[in-house]
Amino acid sequence: MKPLAVTLILALLSFAVSAQQSDCPSFIETALLRVHDLCAGTARNQACYGNLQLTAEAQPGVTQFVFDQPGDVVNVIDIQQLSLSALNVNDAVWGIAFLQLQANLPDTLPGQNVTVLLFGDVSLLADETAADGAPLQAFYLRTGIGDAPCAAMPDSGVLIQSPAGAARIELTINGAHIALGSTAYIQAHETLDIFLLEGQAAVTAAETTLLVPAGTFVSVPLDEAGVASAAPGDLQPYGAQFAALFPPLIETLPESITAAAEVCALTAGATVNVRGGPGTAYDVVSQLAAGQTALASGQAAGTDGLTWWQIGVLRWVRSDVVEESGNCDSLPVVTDLPALPTPVPTPASAPAGGSGGLSYFNLNGPGTCVANPPLYQVGRRYLISFGRATPTGEAADAAVAAGTSSISINGVVVNATRQRADCPADGAGGTCTPGDPGYWTQFVWVPTAPGTYTIVGSGEGMDSVCTITIEG
Repeated sequence: MKPLAVTLILALLSFAVSAQQSDCPSFIETALLRVHDLCAGTARNQACYGNLQLTAEAQPGVTQFVFDQPGDVVNVIDIQQLSLSALNVNDAVWGIAFLQLQANLPDTLPGQNVTVLLFGDVSLLADETAADGAPLQAFYLRTGIGDAPCAAMPDSGVLIQSPAGAARIELTINGAHIALGSTAYIQAHETLDIFLLEGQAAVTAAETTLLVPAGTFVSVPLDEAGVASAAPGDLQPYGAQFAALFPPLIETLPESITAAAEVCALTAGATVNVRGGPGTAYDVVSQLAAGQTALASGQAAGTDGLTWWQIGVLRWVRSDVVEESGNCDSLPVVTDLPALPTPVPTPASAPAGGSGGLSYFNLNGPGTCVANPPLYQVGRRYLISFGRATPTGEAADAAVAAGTSSISINGVVVNATRQRADCPADGAGGTCTPGDPGYWTQFVWVPTAPGTYTIVGSGEGMDSVCTITIEG
């Protein structure tokens, strides 16, 4: 912990002014000064009793365990549970505990620790199911909500800070894995909420990992037992007003940081595709409508050489089709990218030795899984067509320009072409009204191996599926 110096005194003087303006109890300032003084000597894998009131339960079999008064220090390996008191103004009570953990830091760096500051209505329970890891590297957390001591302070929770210059530290909280670089504020009630005040984190739950940059938070759903039960939700900004709540608490930590108040926001000027990876070779997984905004968590150079922004789990958008605002350049470069889809061969003519010839597939309406003529051979060319009606010609032109339809073969989206085409006189087999506006998506496919192939046309919220068997 940094020495009690001008930075802390100035921070608390500033806090004292804001506290008076927001009716914050005066003893809060005294409690934070006390923690800084009493817990300065806390060593690796130790916990310090910071401020009244808290109770601690020792692990079974531990007999030498005294943790009753501010300034008491115990080894975290001996702790089974910590329970801190919520604010009680009449008794000047607001529980604080200060921990220094090793987590995944190497033994060769004993001076580096993960700092954990618990304050207010907080309960921490050691995760006894964690077979590996350092003491309290895995634990369960429960915090109060809506109980801030005043308007100038946050609700009960936990501040966690990794040491400067270290790789990401790894913790498991309520069953969710958190790889943290720098400082986070965490709460746990119906959801596990991770607020990144500085740096970045990777949050994993339900086998899904989401990057969380500074200035944002993410929520992980918890079941009735308080265990992560679903994947992390979408990123959300927390704003400058929320960031302004933390300076007095941050000053009790080893590293001084400024809580981020700015995020990287991306706004679509027109309807744009969101893909499963950074590049047009990846499948279209959704879209951003014109005017819609998404928060970016990372960036990567795409397969096309352009910058792509990550806006969620397996969700990427190209930088030249959105307008950026905020702190985008500092976003981390994502290196763990999804595998590229296996391209489907698309030669201009039948391969040498193939049967040649051309058949047609219309992926619209019932009975359309029959090629015309009905020949299913390796090396034969198949013109796959998938049409969609639109309310107006302008809507058809917009759909063509935006690339809102696609064709996939065995799950791989192919590089199809799109063109304006109104409904033909025969009604396309009864699937549209002659003369109505619409468009076609088309692709020439040459199968190179026998087998069963599923062909899907997608567009306007609808899918048409065709399964065929190609013979050798």
